[in-house]
Amino acid sequence: MKLSELKKSLSQHPGANIRFHLPNGDFVPAHAHVTEVARIDKTFVDCGGTLRNDSLCRLQTWFADDVDHRLTANKFLKILEKAKSFLVSDVLEVDVEHEVEFISQFPLESVEVLQDEIILHLAERHTACLAMEKCLPPARPASDFNPLKFNFREQSASADCCTQTTITQPNQNMKKKVLFVCIHNSARSQMAEAFLNQICGEEFEAHSAGIEPGKLNSIVVEAMREVGIDISGNKTKAAFDFIKSGHLFSYVITVCDKTSAERCPIFPGITKRLHWGFPDPSSFTGTQEEKLAKTREVRDTIKARIEAWCEEFCPAAAV
Repeated sequence: MKLSELKKSLSQHPGANIRFHLPNGDFVPAHAHVTEVARIDKTFVDCGGTLRNDSLCRLQTWFADDVDHRLTANKFLKILEKAKSFLVSDVLEVDVEHEVEFISQFPLESVEVLQDEIILHLAERHTACLAMEKCLPPARPASDFNPLKFNFREQSASADCCTQTTITQPNQNMKKKVLFVCIHNSARSQMAEAFLNQICGEEFEAHSAGIEPGKLNSIVVEAMREVGIDISGNKTKAAFDFIKSGHLFSYVITVCDKTSAERCPIFPGITKRLHWGFPDPSSFTGTQEEKLAKTREVRDTIKARIEAWCEEFCPAAAV
């Protein structure tokens, strides 16, 4: 559906509340609103070698605990008008970015106007080959194989290579990549990264980053040294740097408070986001020993959470 068609429906029913209807039949929560309006321009080469361009308008949805918040057509229209300078054209196709276990983009298929609501029906997105005449193999000749005449008990000389069981070592490249994110990458995310790599390194490759990277917490370094893990040489890193470098993660886990976690950037690819909130050691007050004691509690809680999570993937490592 084009942006011009969406705007027309919104302008005709300014007081109506907006609802997003997913392809699986579910509705996005009624208090969701649009947090981003973007123009996406893509230049690409198809499998036949043809250079192509494509542009669209992307809307990102989000919702929090404010269940009384409703997005009206009039407010939605004002948001789109603010984006007019860079959208440039109203003939752009519209899609909606929404997180359903992982972040997905859904093309806007149609608009349904009810008594006091506007339902935006979203469709599934599918891939396609744009050069089928070049990349598809030629049609195979019809097979003369007749299953009614074939003797399945008779093994050919090459059958052994298919029936033998081969045991291979775990592939390093098949590990699930996990990124732990907190505010400064100085304490909680560093501990989580270290524990996951230690406890379940056969299954996961853990990294950590901060929304606003700071300085490594010396008390956390001491607390981790007590359990035999040295993180003194670690550097604090920025979450945005991972995005810029094109890193893809199976899981992005925020370990700060829930409000701060909402500032965590959106990562590309099929990424599942989780939130595990832990107290911030940098906020602890008191003597050095008192702050260390509180940090130990956080350390042990993080380790226990990692162990419980690892049991779902590699039980032997978590024992």
